[in-house]
Amino acid sequence: MSCNILGINPFHNGSACVLSDGNITYFLEEDRLSRKKHDAHPFRVIGEIISQFEINEIVIAGINHYNNVLNYTYEDPFLCYIRKYFRSPEYDKIKNIEITNVSDSHHLMHALHAFYNSEFNESLCFVLDSGGSSKKDKKNNTNLKERSSIFHLTQNSSQLLQSDNLTIDNMCSFKPKSIGVSLCEFYSEVTNRLGFGNIGGEGKTMGLSSYGKFNSKIPSLLKNLSTDPNLAWFELGFADKIYKRIDENIFPLKKFYDWKSTYSQQYNYEKDLAWRIQKDAQEVVKNYIKEYTEKTGINNVVCSGGYFLNCVSNYYLVKEFPNINFYFEPLAHDGGTAIGAAYYRWRQLNSNFKPKKQKTLYYGPKYSKEQLIEGIKKYGNI
Repeated sequence: MSCNILGINPFHNGSACVLSDGNITYFLEEDRLSRKKHDAHPFRVIGEIISQFEINEIVIAGINHYNNVLNYTYEDPFLCYIRKYFRSPEYDKIKNIEITNVSDSHHLMHALHAFYNSEFNESLCFVLDSGGSSKKDKKNNTNLKERSSIFHLTQNSSQLLQSDNLTIDNMCSFKPKSIGVSLCEFYSEVTNRLGFGNIGGEGKTMGLSSYGKFNSKIPSLLKNLSTDPNLAWFELGFADKIYKRIDENIFPLKKFYDWKSTYSQQYNYEKDLAWRIQKDAQEVVKNYIKEYTEKTGINNVVCSGGYFLNCVSNYYLVKEFPNINFYFEPLAHDGGTAIGAAYYRWRQLNSNFKPKKQKTLYYGPKYSKEQLIEGIKKYGNI
């Protein structure tokens, strides 16, 4: 009998997967069913899954703001949801499903997801996103939030080589101190200021960057790019300080419109800003990869986290490092952590679990020709 592990990402890009004896047999993001982009909490997807699969274990990914207890019954909300699909005598069977919570290891879930799809038996893994799980730094009595991580991964081991963390105010774990922001947060804020929105529009900035060029009036957004990759972050604050830096130093609107009067000139300025953040960001990542491949002698590199959806940067890295074997996880965003969580648990249960080359991304529901035609008819005349 197969062991079916249900991996759940309850964060943005909510998703769920079924891992059957180490193989992905179903994966879908909630927004494919709810039609709400980046929708969290994949209840509709889970409903589809439990109508087709018997679940043996549940693994919860996301980040560790997850509240896993309901009032009155004190159940995990996802386990409760699954239970409600079954009538007695199946209740006791459902109640005894093992639940593993890995929401305090967000970056590791990104890393394991990519690694076990890469076919590498050993690799470095670089994880960059806007931010991951929080953890306590007991030595300095501060809270930290993941913003970039570098792992050394083998079939049976995961070693964290470096974690570049954002210090978080002790009084409120959701209020970062003004000591810096992550690479992806800054890229997202530039995207927002370009008018593409602050969630999911980064691909538009990436595309626009190809039309831009160096502009002496737009300063480098990062510091020490060529000397120390560990310092290649921002001497900036969060929220208001970011806006102030961009408004006054990058988007000095009043001065800008006095200086540039036509729409085409304004648009060229915005293209050049996109070029600047794209160039600076990929230089930071290049420096990280150069430092750690030289330090470890490992030339297999796995990349995950939202930053690595940036295919322009990925292509740049491949050209810069022709002797490195890269694997860029296609589901690099948080939706993929549902798969990483399931891999994490399966590896615990099976020490012989080995990475396999990912051959398809078609893990969702299958439709007959008749169903497809029926669906098309809703949107046009056939």
